Amino acid sequence: MRQRVRERGGPVDFALFTYWVRVDVRYSDLDTQGVVNNATYLTYFEHARVHFFEWLRAGMNASDGTSPHGSAAGGASATEATGFTAADVPFVLARATCMYRRPITGLAPVHVGVRCTVAGRATIEMEYVICDRPNSPNSLASDVTLYASGTTTAVCVDARKGKPRSLPEWARRALEMRAAEA
Repeated sequence: MRQRVRERGGPVDFALFTYWVRVDVRYSDLDTQGVVNNATYLTYFEHARVHFFEWLRAGMNASDGTSPHGSAAGGASATEATGFTAADVPFVLARATCMYRRPITGLAPVHVGVRCTVAGRATIEMEYVICDRPNSPNSLASDVTLYASGTTTAVCVDARKGKPRSLPEWARRALEMRAAEA
């Protein structure tokens, strides 16, 4: 069983997060008090989750050297190289949590670390941290400002039937491959 971030505000092991996404804080993210609105944190998690799945899909295509269209994937973004669309990962969120640690003030970009902790038959549990900088092998936990941590449970669904379905095979293989690397 993989170690999980404590939902009650305990310490975070930043080394567990190997995938990071930079997110620009927009003026519209700020509320009247000049801090990022609490609901926006979940939007930052979503942004990281989408990029995480693009990264997984690109990694699967890189392992065989092709995109889904059979051409070399080199040089393009993950979306361009893979033809990745939301239909590739038809998830709905069943649960989301966010532990607010410190307010995000100002318009400086933040960095969201994301990782998958559990991949079931039809569900994926993920964890997130929002920080002022991404984790690096040389950084100490005391060097990083932690704004929030959280989790989501996503369920893969058949959109027409509205019922859970198995994870796409590429997603299951990619998650297994990335878990083996960690």
